[in-house]
Amino acid sequence: MTSTAFGYHSSTSGIRSTAIGDYNESQGSQSYTFGSGEQNLGSQQSLAIGRLLKLLHQEINCV
Repeated sequence: MTSTAFGYHSSTSGIRSTAIGDYNESQGSQSYTFGSGEQNLGSQQSLAIGRLLKLLHQEINCV
C-alpha cells in the first residue's frame, strides 16, 4: 500500500514502485524499507524532471 502511493508522486518511478510494492506484500516488514527507498528515488527523479522542464522553459523563452 505504501509504495503504490509513490506511483502518484512520480510517474517515472510509479510503475517500478508498484511492482516492488506487490512483491513486498509477501515480505511483510521489509516493504517499509523498500518503500522509503522508493520515496527517496521518486522525489529525486521529480526534482530532476522539474529542473529539466525549467531549463526547457527558459530555452523556449529565450528564442
